[in-house]
Amino acid sequence: MADEFPQQVLETLLDYLDLETEVDPTVNQAQVRKWTSVLAPENSASANGTCFPLFEILCRLFFIQQPDQLVSFVRMAQTISDRMVGSYTFMRKKKECQFYERALASIGNPELSTNVDSAAVTMATLIINSGLPHCHVRSLQTLLRYELWDPAVKVVAQLADQSDLHLELYVILLVALLKENAFPQYCSQVMQLTPHRMSITTVLDLLQRHYKRPAMNTEEWCQIFCTDEDRLNIGALRPHLIRMLSGREEPTTETLSSTSL
Repeated sequence: MADEFPQQVLETLLDYLDLETEVDPTVNQAQVRKWTSVLAPENSASANGTCFPLFEILCRLFFIQQPDQLVSFVRMAQTISDRMVGSYTFMRKKKECQFYERALASIGNPELSTNVDSAAVTMATLIINSGLPHCHVRSLQTLLRYELWDPAVKVVAQLADQSDLHLELYVILLVALLKENAFPQYCSQVMQLTPHRMSITTVLDLLQRHYKRPAMNTEEWCQIFCTDEDRLNIGALRPHLIRMLSGREEPTTETLSSTSL
């Protein structure tokens, strides 16, 4: 039934359970009791032996019908879980990651959603908060797969701390933008995120190898030095190349403690 009438099933479950999807710092015991059945692990069974993984079912329904609400739902689940168990900080963090993992395992592909772009951003957010191996790279790749350039640039900007991860994410982003001819529109933003350790030679090499130059007629070739957001040109790159040639501050080893979309 959930596959045939996802919106109706979602509304029915939310109404029956009287659940809130926004994090409320003043969660009371009545709310905690309502969430107990929702938070039960998928492999747990009730007294009569039946198993209804309500958390997973609700995650999937949110992902299909209201993907922009799913992350709030998972965060609310974490808030309720903290109230129920009162764990130490490191244990709460571990349980939080488990909720994001459970959500990821239940949602499927963004194409299943009524809003593919929103679902892809939601999936990327769940991945980056899951703590799974290579979560930042996987999150970025998810956004790039659906050509969601703005949130993809934001992911790299949030981790522009001169770390090895920063360098890895930057190269992935730059190459993807070049291959899809999206780099001209994001030239300024992306060049400002260039890791300090990356030489101008490396940047130019990536530009040369991966940029798909659009075909131009004679008149357009005459405009190559003019600013045009739809084409990569010398005028757009010039200030950033000069900045790289003039030297930068020494890279820092400081890293970010956490990142989210």
